[in-house]
This record gives sequence, C-alpha cells and structure tokens, in this order.
Amino acid sequence: MAVTAMTELFLLLQPYLKIFWLAMLPATELRAAIPLGLIAWQLDPWLTYFVAIIGNFIPALVLIVGLEKADKIMHSRDNWITRLYHRYVDHLRGKAAPKVAKYGYFALLLFVALPVPGTGAWSGTIISWLFGMRKGKSLSAIGIGIMIAGVIVTLFSTGIIKFI
Repeated sequence: MAVTAMTELFLLLQPYLKIFWLAMLPATELRAAIPLGLIAWQLDPWLTYFVAIIGNFIPALVLIVGLEKADKIMHSRDNWITRLYHRYVDHLRGKAAPKVAKYGYFALLLFVALPVPGTGAWSGTIISWLFGMRKGKSLSAIGIGIMIAGVIVTLFSTGIIKFI
C-alpha cells in the first residue's frame, strides 16, 4: 500500500520536477519552463510559478559564489591567458562603473525581469559579478527580477495577457 502511495506521489510530482530542472538551465530558465508546464502539461499555474521561481534562483546562488572562486583561481595564475582575462575584466568594470553607480541594482532587477532571450538569472548573476556589485543586494535584485519575469510569463502563458 505504501509503495503505491509513493508511486502516485512521484507521478504527481514528476512534471513539477521537470519544471524545476528546466528553470535551472541557462538556455530555458523559467521563460520556457512555465509555458511548458502550463500549456503542454496543463499544470497548476501557482505551483508551476513557485517551482520555476525556486529552480531559476538556485543557479544564481551557486554562480555568485562560484564566479568569485573561479576569479580567485585566475588571480593565482600568471600566464598570457590570465593577463588577457584580467585586462578584459578590468576594462569592462572601468567602462561600466559610472553606469553601475548610477543605475545599479534597479537596472539589474529590470534586466532579469525582462523575459526575453539573453536576460535572466544566469546573465544577471554574471553581470553582477562582473561589475563588482555586492552579493546580497545583487541576489535580492535578481530574486525580485525572477519573480517579476515569472509573473509576466505566467500571465502570457495563461492567456490573461495576450501578445499583440
């Protein structure tokens, strides 16, 4: 009896696990996970939204720490690749510093919230690291941006908002 209940629970959760994993991938994020859940699999909109938000936020947590560690490894080496890397990163940071100081976290939030290809949690996290933005504020902006993008995608996917 318990095995049957566990099997039924797994079958019930299986599509949501797919949503979770799709939302974690940089190519799909929640921009593809939510429409698949709502349109293709006809899942509950609220639960699909919640699972996609969590799945989309986890890579940001990992990346914000991982990028810093990778950068430290690059700093510990001295060869032509690392010199080129440092020159490029320093150039980007210097060039963007005035804009980051002026628009900063609000611009990051809007960038992540805009549900178009190339924007999202992965790109937003890389941008926040690249421009030396504070981790806590960046994660807050990215998290709010993910939630806004999720609402927009959900509203389009359910037909509440129609694309003109």
